[in-house]
Amino acid sequence: MILFLISLSGCETDLADLILNAEEKPPIKFIVADKSAEPLLIASNPWENGLIGYCTVLKTQATKWEMWYESFPTNSNDDYNSYLCYATSENGIDWVKPNLGLVDYNGNKDNNIIFSGTDMNGIHGPFVFKENGRYHLIVNQRRRKNEDPEYSIAMATSEDGVNWSDFIKIFNGYSDTQNVLLDFKKKKKLFVREWIGEVSIGERAVGISRSKSTLPLLFDKSELAYRNNFEEDIYTSGAINLNDNLTLCLNSIFNKPKEEIYLGLTYSRDGDAFYKYNEDVDWQTTDNSWDNKTIYASPSLINAGNDSTYYLYYSGSQKNHDTPISSNEDYITGIGRFKVLITDNNEE
Repeated sequence: MILFLISLSGCETDLADLILNAEEKPPIKFIVADKSAEPLLIASNPWENGLIGYCTVLKTQATKWEMWYESFPTNSNDDYNSYLCYATSENGIDWVKPNLGLVDYNGNKDNNIIFSGTDMNGIHGPFVFKENGRYHLIVNQRRRKNEDPEYSIAMATSEDGVNWSDFIKIFNGYSDTQNVLLDFKKKKKLFVREWIGEVSIGERAVGISRSKSTLPLLFDKSELAYRNNFEEDIYTSGAINLNDNLTLCLNSIFNKPKEEIYLGLTYSRDGDAFYKYNEDVDWQTTDNSWDNKTIYASPSLINAGNDSTYYLYYSGSQKNHDTPISSNEDYITGIGRFKVLITDNNEE
C-alpha cells in the first residue's frame, strides 16, 4: 500500500510529487498474537440476520465491557435503515444482548435495539467514546428535504450508554462509513470519509475536519488527509490515539476488483502527516475463515492488563462488499477480536 500526502488546502497536484514513503523504521512493532476462530457475537435475531455492521467496544469497568453495533435485517440494502444494537459482557468474550424495551420491532420491544434508522433519519456508522464521564455517539444521518436527501454527521450523549439525548448536527456532508472524533493537543479532529471524484464511483479516502467551535461542537468542511489508490480504496480510518504522540489508523482497505475488504495499518504523530506501517502484519485470515471477505476494525483498543497487549474488536463477514444482503444462512457475519502486541520499536 502506498499513501499520498495531500496539501491541507485540499488541492491536488501531480501525484508523483505527493508520494509519502513509509518510514524506514516505524515507531512501533505491531503483531497479531491471536484471533478469535469464530465470532464472539453472531447474528441471532431477525433485525441482525442480514448483516452485522460497524461496532465499537469499550471496557468501562473492571468486569463491564460494552458494545454498540449496527445490524441489518434480511434483504435490507439501505445503509440508513439499520439498527443500533447494544450488548454487554463481563469478560469481553461472552456477550449478552439485553432486552432494553426501547424500540418496537414487529410489535415487540423485547430486544437489544437502541435506535431504528428507519424511524429517525438513519443510523449508520456508529462510533462511541466516553469523555468526562459521559458517553458520546456519532452517526451518519439522512434527512429528506423537498424529496432530496440531506446528509450530515450528528452526535448524541448519554449517562448510561443506552438512553440517549437528541442528536445534534456537527458536520454537514455525506459520509457512509464510521467517523471518528479524536483529540490532538486539546483540539478535536473528526476523521470522515472523503471522496476523490464522484461519490460512490470515485476513490474512497480519509478526510479530516477541525472543530471551529467548542460548544456546540461544529466542524468545517473536511480536508483530504491521506489516500491509497483507486483500485484499493481506504474504506475507513479506524483512528485510535495510542498515546499522546502516536495515532494508529486501522484502515479497512477495499479491493474493488475482488469486492473484498481487509485491514491495513497507518500511523501519525500529529494528525497531519500519515505514514504506512511498512512491516508485514499477519491478520490470521484465511480463505476459509468466517471473516474472509470483509473486516472493519472497531476504532478502540482495550488494554489487556499490561503496557503492550491490547484487544482489537472488529466486524467481519463472508459476504462480499457489493453482494446484496440475504439470509445469513448463506454466510457468517458477526464480531470477533484480535489480541495484538504493540511495543516501542526504538528500544534496543
